[in-house]
Amino acid sequence: MEDKLLKSYNGYIVLFLTIIGYILAFISFIFSIIHFNIFVLVISILYLTTAWILFMGLHSLKPNQALVFTCFGSYVGTRKEEGFFFINPFARGYNPSRKTNMEDQTKSKKLSLKVCSYCIDKLVVNDCENTPLEIEIQVLWQIKDCAKTIFNVENYRTYFMQSCIVSIQEIIMHSSYPNIDVVKIKDHLQNILNITGIEVLSVSILSIKKTL
Repeated sequence: MEDKLLKSYNGYIVLFLTIIGYILAFISFIFSIIHFNIFVLVISILYLTTAWILFMGLHSLKPNQALVFTCFGSYVGTRKEEGFFFINPFARGYNPSRKTNMEDQTKSKKLSLKVCSYCIDKLVVNDCENTPLEIEIQVLWQIKDCAKTIFNVENYRTYFMQSCIVSIQEIIMHSSYPNIDVVKIKDHLQNILNITGIEVLSVSILSIKKTL
C-alpha cells in the first residue's frame, strides 16, 4: 500500500454554492406552497433534507498535516496539501493509531508530517563483552508515506518505539564499549521501519556509561 493523490475540490466554492442552494430551495419551498406547485415543492424538500450531506465532505488541513481517507472500507487517497477542501462526502479520515496510550495521544485522525524527536532515556543494554551500559539516545524521524504508516502496521507509534529499542539492543550487543556505531543503529532501524513509510533522519547518542 502506497500513497495516492486524493481528488479534491475547493471547499470555499462548494460551501458557498451549498448555502446559496439552501436559500434558493427555501424560497422555492415558500413559492410552491403559495402557488400549489407540487413539482417545485418536492424538489425543494429533497434539497433541504439531503443537501446537508455535502457538509460531510468539507475538511481542512494545516501546514505539515495529512489525512488518509477510506470509503466503505477501501482506501481512496491521501491529502497532504494545506487548506479547506471538499471530497466525496462518504469518505472518512482513518487513523487507528490515534487510540494509542502514548503521551502524545491525540483524538485527531490527522497525521503530522513534521520532523519528530523520540528520546530513549536510561536504557540498559549489555555489549558484546557483557558489560552493562546505560545509554540515552535521540532519534529524529518523519512520516514520508502516509498509506504505509496507517495500513501496514497496527499502530505505527508503538511499532516505532519498539523498533528503536530492538535496533539499539541488536547493535550494542555486537559492539564493545565505547565503540558504538550510531550509523549502524540508524541503518538497522531504517530497515525495520521501511514497511511503515517512516524515514529515520538521525540517531544521536546523548550519553552512555557503564553501570554497576
